[in-house]
Amino acid sequence: AAVEQALVDLAVTLAQALVRRELRSDPGQVVAVVQEALAALPVASRQVCVRLHPDDVAIVAEALPARQADGGAGRDWQLQEDPGLKRGDCRILSENSQIDATMEKRLAAVVAQLSGGEREQDAAPDNSAGEPAP
Repeated sequence: AAVEQALVDLAVTLAQALVRRELRSDPGQVVAVVQEALAALPVASRQVCVRLHPDDVAIVAEALPARQADGGAGRDWQLQEDPGLKRGDCRILSENSQIDATMEKRLAAVVAQLSGGEREQDAAPDNSAGEPAP
């Protein structure tokens, strides 16, 4: 179990480095992060504040007019610089919701999905007798 956790930690560290490198070469990637995070908000959300690293605010402001980014839901939203966030990170706050789209949270969600998938495989019947899987 310790070796498995060490491998997961190594994979997460490697993924973080690759994503940061990709963001340096194509900073516009943050636009997709914002769009996905806005799409995760309940439709009735109002007073939406999108918090980004200061270097990402101008990129998102230019790429996404406020009413386009939310998929046409018609929500007004504003961008706010947050020097505590890393490039590519996004946090969205509204009157009733919060979306944490930081890289750490997104990677943690992927790791949780992968771990859950492995647990499901462990629970499956063993087909090691050479019988074809259904």
